[in-house]
Amino acid sequence: GGGLASGSVQGQGRPLSDGAYDEFEGLLRTITLGRKKIQECMGFALDYADCFGDVVELLEGSLLVKETPVNVKLARLYLVSDLLHNSSAPVRGATMYRTKLEECLPKVFDHLNATLRNPNLGRMTAGNLEDKVLDLLDVWCGWSIYPANFLHGLEASFLRRNADLESDHLAIIKGVTGDGSSLDLEDLRRQARRCGVYFDAKASKGESEDALKLLKKIALVEVYERAKVMADSSQTDAPRGTALLAQCMASLLGPTA
Repeated sequence: GGGLASGSVQGQGRPLSDGAYDEFEGLLRTITLGRKKIQECMGFALDYADCFGDVVELLEGSLLVKETPVNVKLARLYLVSDLLHNSSAPVRGATMYRTKLEECLPKVFDHLNATLRNPNLGRMTAGNLEDKVLDLLDVWCGWSIYPANFLHGLEASFLRRNADLESDHLAIIKGVTGDGSSLDLEDLRRQARRCGVYFDAKASKGESEDALKLLKKIALVEVYERAKVMADSSQTDAPRGTALLAQCMASLLGPTA
């Protein structure tokens, strides 16, 4: 246990007491997809909404544990959804949940991508995870809780396949050839924040490989978002998720792909 180091009260809220910290840690550890368990966690989060910084930090940390079973990851993601839905509650600090979660969601969805693309994950489990996460993102789009571009970026980041970033076509459509040494990493990071793409802010600046990889991730979001908007407006049963991403990458690579 032990309270987390807290920044300014305005940016981080009050620190959780040791007892409350341990209590929430325990609630997150035992959470299941059962509605009652998620509601218990939600009740705690609203009771301690003025400690929003520590609450979100604990929730984020629990979502990034590699070994966590898929159902537990989903339960914690549903708690995120409940927090977003209740961020307009007339409780001191509740509105800050929306802001703090926006800061950590790109990293969470980048982690969920590693889970989805883990070769040891069974096909049915992967399909179930993909369907549940896409359904949740559709709900968030309906709430207009964040800009559509940000949510589409989370979705593209979640679905991204390892081979997608190996293609030079994603750099070429952004007008970039070569090793990316001329790219402005800070500008790319600003773009990434807006479109829900995760990057390691602590990584050393000026590394051309990092800049080129980030550019490709941003380009992938743009390609996927265009395809998703077209699919959503289509009257036919358009593909979604991995199938839609595969389709737009294939069209990008051309008939030789």
